[in-house]
Amino acid sequence: MTKTILHISAMLVCISLAMSCEAITEEPNTEQTCPDVSELTGTEKSIDDILMQEAVIGEEQPNPYRTENLKKALGEISKQTKAEYSEDLIEATHHYVVFLPECHEHYRRLVLKDDLDLYPYPLDHQVSDGWIMTDPAYSINGIQHRWTYVPMDYDLESIGCPYEVLYDVMDLDNCPDPETRSSNIDYTLYQELVKISHQLCNLSLPEIVQTKSAVVPSGNITYRDSTLGKYIGCYGMSVKARRLTKTSYGHCDENGDFRCDKSYKHKWDYTVFFSRTDFEMRRDTTSTDEITLKFSDYHGPLNLVFSKSSKYIDCIFYCEILRAACRYYYGAIDGLRRPPYKNELSDRLYIQAMRGATPSGGTTGFYRHTDTRNSRPTIRVYRDNPFSHDRRSSAEVFNTTIHELAHASHWNQNPYFFVHSCESKVKESFATGIGICLTWKYHPSFRWSYHTIYTGIVEDLMDNDNHKAQSPTIAESVSGFTISEVENSIIGVATWDQWADNIVSLYPYNQTVSEVYNLFAIW
Repeated sequence: MTKTILHISAMLVCISLAMSCEAITEEPNTEQTCPDVSELTGTEKSIDDILMQEAVIGEEQPNPYRTENLKKALGEISKQTKAEYSEDLIEATHHYVVFLPECHEHYRRLVLKDDLDLYPYPLDHQVSDGWIMTDPAYSINGIQHRWTYVPMDYDLESIGCPYEVLYDVMDLDNCPDPETRSSNIDYTLYQELVKISHQLCNLSLPEIVQTKSAVVPSGNITYRDSTLGKYIGCYGMSVKARRLTKTSYGHCDENGDFRCDKSYKHKWDYTVFFSRTDFEMRRDTTSTDEITLKFSDYHGPLNLVFSKSSKYIDCIFYCEILRAACRYYYGAIDGLRRPPYKNELSDRLYIQAMRGATPSGGTTGFYRHTDTRNSRPTIRVYRDNPFSHDRRSSAEVFNTTIHELAHASHWNQNPYFFVHSCESKVKESFATGIGICLTWKYHPSFRWSYHTIYTGIVEDLMDNDNHKAQSPTIAESVSGFTISEVENSIIGVATWDQWADNIVSLYPYNQTVSEVYNLFAIW
């Protein structure tokens, strides 16, 4: 195991991008994939226009499925047919609800409910396509309202978040097959009521997809990776398709392909989320905007391509963060522990996507935590270089995201100990090593400049041929510990010397364990 003082000194000169974080105490066989949109509608969606605009919440629109409107339609049928139908035939299937969180605790309780299909915009208003932003008219203390439909027997009081039932709807189109519906109304009569209700509301009937079977929403979302120099799939992207009370889900695979889990006969809306069950991506420092895109009135696939054009700079940035977070949370990571999942005590980890450089200079990421699991950590990832203010590469953003999430994973083992006992050099060296090793799996050409407490101890302890080939700064040691063994050795460790003692104690059978102390001394 060899390394020279000159080698260390050279590395210490390269500090511009090494300061990656600061730690402070403070988620039927008849179905078919969508045909092309133009085949169904004869039109093309202006994706570019949508990506350049914020969604605008307009006026409330009459809902033809609202029970009151269906009862009015029933009255019209009675006049036409001279039959005496009773209003009792109109049975609500769902409440239309708005949740009104006034504080983080309300919002936490709300998002813990996995069985709620929450939307950050009212579902019965005119809402233009584009980026969903917090509207002061629909927020309290900066926290956006959330809207959804719930079955009539849903226990809303158990959530612990203020809410209002706006009205009830009868949606038999999105209930089980007509033969098994529990409603007293004949389905043919229901369809006629829906038709008349649309007329009374001055609305056109929803178009039916002109295929032999129901259609499954699907599509492809890709972006240009500046490090790889090619287009790659936005791995992990979450997509919802919704028509009235029915929501289906899909997630992008390695190639960016997604396919939702339910089919539709009528047109639907797409909502694209840069969040998942266990983490929520927000815009900039203090924003509570969950980064969301809306696309309405689709009969076919949603295909998004974020090119290297400057107009896509933010879209690509969000995709880079999302891809890294999904890798750490859900991908293959060689046996490493995951960042904290959402659970009954705490909601999602927050990722603030910072569209610029840190104003203080020197950092490309930021990590904030508490000493209890009742509150999730928050991380920030900066888009631009803190010194040149140039846009950072895809690999750099990926690495920063992994680095900060590694802190969250480390914190998750013992929050109080992590906050109050563990020294910075241990925290930062561990996160640096995890960030580099996972980044190399997807960006083999990535390079890193070590600096003071941001050491290469993790890489040197692993020291396999792959790591030597990827970075000329790796020491020529022969320790060969696995990355999961290195992670195991850091649990309960407060100081640099304790870390060395612990790995020697845990793995005495390693043939070069006697060299560990020399390696820690060099760094």
